[in-house]
Amino acid sequence: MKSDFHNKVTDSFSHLEDKSVFTVDSSKVACLDLEGTLVEGSVWRVLNRAFGVKESIADELLEMFLNGLISYDQWADTLVETWKLPSGEQPTKNNIEKLTKNFEVLDGAYELVEILNDKGYFTVSISGAPDIFSREVAHELGIDRDIPTQRLVFDNNNMLRKVLVLNDYDFSKDHIIRKLKSNNQLQEVLAVGDGLNDVDMCREADFGCIVIRRGRKDRVDYKRLKSDGVLVDTLQNISQKIKI
Repeated sequence: MKSDFHNKVTDSFSHLEDKSVFTVDSSKVACLDLEGTLVEGSVWRVLNRAFGVKESIADELLEMFLNGLISYDQWADTLVETWKLPSGEQPTKNNIEKLTKNFEVLDGAYELVEILNDKGYFTVSISGAPDIFSREVAHELGIDRDIPTQRLVFDNNNMLRKVLVLNDYDFSKDHIIRKLKSNNQLQEVLAVGDGLNDVDMCREADFGCIVIRRGRKDRVDYKRLKSDGVLVDTLQNISQKIKI
């Protein structure tokens, strides 16, 4: 007999089989990354610090992922296995929710979402942040729908057990855009991101935008993106160009 936890893991992405998740009531869709694009920093770093992961270890794991030595889900699972409360126990859902409610919205983020709404775009957040965090940010910014690319799974006692990564289910950011295209008669798809993991999403969109972020570790090739027709600029300038 399968355990309740096994069933919870199995059902965790079942909502994505529902066509309505990818159905919108507009002919234009704007897909938005969150961290580094609309909000400051990384919630993963916040959680790492809170749950006792040394920055050197977190940076080493990130470099391993960026260099292709481990997969994204291996990176996420390794971090979660390392997380511990001062008591030595695994973090609970309540512990994590308290930490994910505190975030800094970047200058121009509210304006971008407002401009997109005014121009008739249905806004969708597609982020590599945990679903608990992405939902909170999407609600704060007034984004129409949040489609998380990963979920934190808790057992019946609300203890954190696992990270489920949507890429394992072939739902990367660019695939999500393709699903939106196939389920709707769209005239235009716009995408805004800031990192290497947003490049494919921006190329899949009709109009892709990459926000310039200094000191990034994932070595985004801004020059090549520009040659591919992707708009590379500050968030404020991107907003103004969309507004015109």
